[in-house]
Amino acid sequence: MPDEKVMIFIDGSNLFHAIRRNGVRINYKKLQDKLVNGRNLIQSYYFCSVHPRPKQSQIDFLTSLRDIGYEVKAYKLRETPEGVLKEKGVDVGLVIEFLVQAFNRNFDVGIIISGDEDYKGAIGEAKRFGRKIEIAAFNETINADFRRSGNLFISLDDILPEITD
Repeated sequence: MPDEKVMIFIDGSNLFHAIRRNGVRINYKKLQDKLVNGRNLIQSYYFCSVHPRPKQSQIDFLTSLRDIGYEVKAYKLRETPEGVLKEKGVDVGLVIEFLVQAFNRNFDVGIIISGDEDYKGAIGEAKRFGRKIEIAAFNETINADFRRSGNLFISLDDILPEITD
């Protein structure tokens, strides 16, 4: 329905690793347009982690997302006592934003781009509150149970020709 309000929530790390495994390059504007599919886009979010001293390529990428209307939520990688950098806060940040927007009725359809099963509980709560949820992911990054947790699953493999450069 064209009057449906849509918000997109991208787990940047999950999508980044899936893209690398598949050896593809996503056009994020095309991805957004394809998923919205003529409906009313309210906001697209991109949640990610950034190195404490990010490379210029990452800065440029995040700037390009902002330039096409994404709200970028970046969380600094944290160093463990062993000196290893770990992603912290990205999943929680996405869930909080997703649930706040769902409970405030700011979207009719929420699209989560991730194969991470950790979002299953938040999806269930948003659906219980009357929101429709679409999950978009590459086939090999999502299990059948998580795939069914939304109202609709969109295989990124199937739309790949339409979302790449």
